[in-house]
Amino acid sequence: HGSTFSLDCFHPSESVQLLIRVAGEQNMSGAENLEAAQQVADRLGHLPLAMGMAAGYMQRCDVKCTDYLERYDQTGQLLLQGNSRDYSLSVSASLSLSLGAIEKESKSACDLLRLLSFVGPDQITKSLLRSLLASKVEIELEIQEELELQKRKSLKNVGGLSLLLLVGTICSRPRLSRGSFAAMTLVSTVVASTIGILVATSAHDLATRTDNDGQKPRRRSALLLGTGATEFEKADLIWNILKSFSILTVKEGKGS
Repeated sequence: HGSTFSLDCFHPSESVQLLIRVAGEQNMSGAENLEAAQQVADRLGHLPLAMGMAAGYMQRCDVKCTDYLERYDQTGQLLLQGNSRDYSLSVSASLSLSLGAIEKESKSACDLLRLLSFVGPDQITKSLLRSLLASKVEIELEIQEELELQKRKSLKNVGGLSLLLLVGTICSRPRLSRGSFAAMTLVSTVVASTIGILVATSAHDLATRTDNDGQKPRRRSALLLGTGATEFEKADLIWNILKSFSILTVKEGKGS
């Protein structure tokens, strides 16, 4: 069994010093920012977790303390309207601001953070992030290929209806004028041909995604994560983002 440690709240002076040290001098300089720091600390109840996230947000987003205070108050009002009662409002508002900033900076980091919420809070490693990234990509590829398969089936159905229309046009020839028959025949033929081309193209694209053995090839996360980074680079980037917002605390290479 692990040990449990109780962490008391910061002294008011400690809270302000933490903001000054972590948030960056450019975001804490001037009397207005120092006054705002005291207000932020009071609103956050001097809770170490909330204070750390606030300081990390200011440093990562390069936001002055006065601006953070304004954003925090706006977020707090929204949470009150949503009846957020599961956690202390001070932590909820601070966490909500950080999560919003993380999603804007990297949707992949936000997605991985959601996945991490299903695992234990300790022993989080970069190799775990890489495994989650690889699994996420594989699932997204499978979903994409299933959607394309359904698209091909729909195109085939439309193609069949077009052929029926063409046959019906031919059968109706005795009752149609020469011009009407020619026009309907042309339209039906063009539609059927177009559908055939689309089906063939879609089938070719899907076939090129498989190996010689008919198995789906493993791909780097760059295919669906929107960058040219490898899984290692992507995991490093997400690791640093979560650390900088104080969402992830790292000790001896393992996060919690």
